[in-house]
Amino acid sequence: MSIHLYWIVGTGIIGLLFAFWKTGWITRQDEGTEDMKRIGASIADGAMAFLRAEYKGGFIDMPDIRTSSDSKDRASQHFFFTELVTAFGFVFPLF
Repeated sequence: MSIHLYWIVGTGIIGLLFAFWKTGWITRQDEGTEDMKRIGASIADGAMAFLRAEYKGGFIDMPDIRTSSDSKDRASQHFFFTELVTAFGFVFPLF
């Protein structure tokens, strides 16, 4: 194996270990006052609403598709799909 592959795998494992450690540290912190908890819950709800709007997925099942006017000529299709909606915005001042 190439040394580059070892570097890629190694840095990936280090990144995952750091993410697990940081997540544990964050969850052990005090949540704060009641107002801070309420604001945090509102932010989390808004973040989840955003993610639900951005990422979509599903399963399409088309068991009997006619491909021509001949009744014997049929096809079927079954597949999962995911969709990621991204947008880029720019502000152009008019004045």
